[in-house]
Amino acid sequence: MRGGAAPTGGWRLLALLFAAYVLSFVDRQVPSMLVEPLKRDLGIGDAQIGLLQGLGFAVVLGLTGLPLARLMDRGVRRVLLGGGVLVWSLATAASALAKDFTGLLLCRAGVALGEAVLTPAAHALIAERMGPRRVGLALGVYGAGAYVGLGLSYLAAGAVLAWAERVRDLAAPGLWTMSGWRLVFLAVGAPGLVLAPLLLAAARGASGPANPPAARVRLGRPHLRAVGVVNLALGFATMAAYAVSAWAPSLLVRTFGWSVPAAGAALGPIFVGCGLAAALAGGAAADWAASRWPDGRLRVLGLCAFAAIPFAAVGPRLAGAGACLGALAAMIFLSSAAISIGPSAQQAVTGPGARALVSASGVLTVNLLGLGLGPTLVGLATERVLKSPAELNLALATLLPAMLAASALAALAGLRIYRAGVADAPPP
Repeated sequence: MRGGAAPTGGWRLLALLFAAYVLSFVDRQVPSMLVEPLKRDLGIGDAQIGLLQGLGFAVVLGLTGLPLARLMDRGVRRVLLGGGVLVWSLATAASALAKDFTGLLLCRAGVALGEAVLTPAAHALIAERMGPRRVGLALGVYGAGAYVGLGLSYLAAGAVLAWAERVRDLAAPGLWTMSGWRLVFLAVGAPGLVLAPLLLAAARGASGPANPPAARVRLGRPHLRAVGVVNLALGFATMAAYAVSAWAPSLLVRTFGWSVPAAGAALGPIFVGCGLAAALAGGAAADWAASRWPDGRLRVLGLCAFAAIPFAAVGPRLAGAGACLGALAAMIFLSSAAISIGPSAQQAVTGPGARALVSASGVLTVNLLGLGLGPTLVGLATERVLKSPAELNLALATLLPAMLAASALAALAGLRIYRAGVADAPPP
């Protein structure tokens, strides 16, 4: 904690940041439920869908996070937090007005710009307020918002699409003209317009200098190398996570003939339940391992990624929908546990005055590698390599294990570097 803040104050702030992170992932991930209607109405292919969900979003999110993080480490947090929520919510709602691929891509870039603020600010605030003994669990709780948001995006999109179909069937011919996917963007963008002023008011205590000048430190070479190892392992793990979250609904539609609402109803609880459990378990396991070994956090990250490989290789190719979902659930749990450990592993080698910047470096790596390449590579594989949307299951079964193996190897090969960074870490 910082400045004698009470633990209850830290948990209250954590709850607000968690709510914002949930909403950010609803708005970020909802296009994964709209793949088929977007392709139909806008006349786009899998490669463009992958760009919308991946690289086109990730480049803006990653690159804008670094300069914004510098402002946050200088104390400009409160306005950026509230403003970021407002920007991404308006951009999400504006996606409903897109008439072609370019318009939708520009709206997605606006969502990315607003969301670039949240995680660097949240990681810095949580690390300062919660203290080193609880930081793994606290950052795990915050990270769980991604899976709650992802699950809610599936459920919300499925529910709105189903409602739109019912209304269209009941309406007089020509009366109902708005496509269901446009209503989805309007529906998920609206809550942020309420959350933005609430967060702006609640974060009042987070404004002002984040750390007095005397407490600021420069990151040395051991810290930078250790952060680089964590970012690399985290980036490959999130590559697999974003790939499966972006394409799992389409996998159920194309392989098993499910409707989009049915796919959302099945996947939503899986991502929420597995993600929540994994984030809490991963954070607690990281705190436990760090109390016993200097490199304990990175050890657990690598082992979780390694354990997810067989489920990723087998799941998409299974003949039964239930078996496929079960294997994917196990992969989601293990990969999510690995991802939840990354932020606390970063902060363990970071001192005051650089927390938001280090977090932003992780966001950059995670988004260029994970969000940028994960969904994009799968879309390119089906369209350009396998040349058939029906081969989505083969693309996932090939690419997901490779991504997870790269994460595990990066983590386990970097243990010595990480130990050096922990040994030379500045005091919190």
